[in-house]
Amino acid sequence: MRTISRIFSFAKKYWLLFAASLLCMGLLVAINIYWPSIQQRVIDDCLTDLASSPTPDIIKANLKELQNFAILLIGVFLFKAFCQFMQNYTIEMVSQLSVYDIRNKLFDHIQRLSFTYHDDAEAGQLISRSTEDVEALRQLFGPGVVNIVVNCGMAMAILVKCITMDWLLTLLGLSIMPILGVVVFRYSHIIRPMYVKIQNQVGDMTSAITQNIMGIRVIKAFVREDDQIKKFNKLAWGLYDRVLASTKVSAFYGPFMDFLAVLATILVLWVGGLHVIHGKLTIGGLIAFNTYLGMLIGPVRMMPFMVAVIQNAIASADRIFEVLMAHPERLLDGKTPMKRCRGEVEFKNVTLTYHDGTVALKDINLKVEAGQMIGIIGPTGCGKTSLINMIPRFYDASKGQVLIDGQDVKSYVIDTLRRHIGIVSQETFLFADTIYANLSYPRSMMPIETVVEAAKAANIHEHIMSLPEKYNTMLGERGVNLSGGQKQRMAIARALLMDPAILILDDSTSAVDTHTEALIQEAINNAAKSRTTFMIAQRVSAITGCDKIIVIDKGRIVEQGTHRELLEKEGLYHRIYNSQLLEDSQKENFVE
Repeated sequence: MRTISRIFSFAKKYWLLFAASLLCMGLLVAINIYWPSIQQRVIDDCLTDLASSPTPDIIKANLKELQNFAILLIGVFLFKAFCQFMQNYTIEMVSQLSVYDIRNKLFDHIQRLSFTYHDDAEAGQLISRSTEDVEALRQLFGPGVVNIVVNCGMAMAILVKCITMDWLLTLLGLSIMPILGVVVFRYSHIIRPMYVKIQNQVGDMTSAITQNIMGIRVIKAFVREDDQIKKFNKLAWGLYDRVLASTKVSAFYGPFMDFLAVLATILVLWVGGLHVIHGKLTIGGLIAFNTYLGMLIGPVRMMPFMVAVIQNAIASADRIFEVLMAHPERLLDGKTPMKRCRGEVEFKNVTLTYHDGTVALKDINLKVEAGQMIGIIGPTGCGKTSLINMIPRFYDASKGQVLIDGQDVKSYVIDTLRRHIGIVSQETFLFADTIYANLSYPRSMMPIETVVEAAKAANIHEHIMSLPEKYNTMLGERGVNLSGGQKQRMAIARALLMDPAILILDDSTSAVDTHTEALIQEAINNAAKSRTTFMIAQRVSAITGCDKIIVIDKGRIVEQGTHRELLEKEGLYHRIYNSQLLEDSQKENFVE
């Protein structure tokens, strides 16, 4: 009940529309209850008289009455059509508006969840919960509510009507209800976990599709298409198997409930026929009662559908609320807005331990003055990216403090902190939009002149101008129509457009040729004069001009100093430098 209450809390603000829909549902129930009574009057007051004494006067009077009944029914059913339209339209408005709110809240919440959450979460599962699971809630708000309210209302109204007509026949009709209740409870208990498995399987399939689309180049490069198809077929068969299992249960319980309902109808016809023979009930009354019983079977037959919709919605809601219950990043916000930033950065006894227990960094002490360019180098997986990720608070230090301008980053409002930090990550992400929209993403409606200036600084302007639509050129998804180097330069231009006090470059020159690397390096050096810059690099050549170079190994700073100072120490940096010189020499000899 708690989950159902939370689901319908989204519809509270639309209570007027919901009330209008309920009014229309009530009118429809009244009309449906009214119809068999008219049917009874036509049979008992008109047709029975005609059968017993068909005199001209009686025929004329009954024909007139039949005509009046026909006109009345036309009016009733026209009004019924209007009520059905209003009911369907208003309840659909409620369902769509409620689902609109749920989608927006879920999307907003996902945007604000921490990097730690997204490290573990599967993109496909989040997509599934934002689409398939939300659609299951729409089914509950829309068709589900209509069927539940109308059928429950019909059942109660018919029950009252049947008792007033013949209490004995009513008892016979209800004799199978206890058995039916047990069957419905059993069905509900079995079907809910099945729907949970189905939704999880859909999420797994969505994850597989997402990963395959994003990794299609790798798949084709290693000729693994058949292997991926087999994996997907296995997931698809798993979904087929789970859906078929739930369908098997529904296919059994649905007809079984119908059979129980038909048993009640047979009992009513048998005993009701005896009542007619003995004059205790008119033919019209028996037909009307049987019609009511048939109408009561309708809600009974809809029970499996109603239970399925409710259980499916509850299973989906649990998955949605699981995401909504995750603590958003905003809960960790500081209270001080960062209005200006000089760019002084300091790490004091910082240790970073991930939630799985992995120690990424240990006892880091580093002070960076405003305007300095800091190079960071070290073996793969040593903690270079983890170090810079603590500056914009993608991760928080487990121990120690990260300070900007002498104040703990945790004290700053996250949004204002990140507006002063420009980032060019290892994996460049570009939106399926125009080049201008991608470059001006940090600040909307940025003047084209400013965008062009940044593009020139990142050495991407000439390539953009060679394109047919220039800055209005549409990029494919993830920038597939750009080379790796071009995407890197786009990302550098985008970061520079923030005009940040702190610039972070995570191996930003790794995907370019030597000539382009030199041009980008010159642009970075010019841009770094007025800001604090952190450059992660795999190659020593990218950071030789830095004011200070930090060498990290196994999560610790093992060396720091200028390029010349570190070479003189003949430590890890010296070994990296020599190994890269040897690699370059071998490449040159190979080319020759």
